[in-house]
Amino acid sequence: MTTEQKEKINQAVDMLAKDEDIITFVNKVESGIKTTKGNYGKYMQFLTNYADNNTMLYVVKEAIIKAGADIEGVNAAIGILKGSAL
Repeated sequence: MTTEQKEKINQAVDMLAKDEDIITFVNKVESGIKTTKGNYGKYMQFLTNYADNNTMLYVVKEAIIKAGADIEGVNAAIGILKGSAL
């Protein structure tokens, strides 16, 4: 991956992390009752839409973490979506 491509991905992450809908979603998840460890169930449900595109999955994952999502919960959701063990 070139430096220019990395910069574009970082810009996409930053822009998405500041998106009002993403912030609202993350705040709602994090302020609610945790029904799974780190809310991985809610994050998995959200990230499923991007599971077929590794680049988009990475961008959205990094953006929701930057917006305040539980890192362990998001990583657990990614692990399940990609077939890795918790």
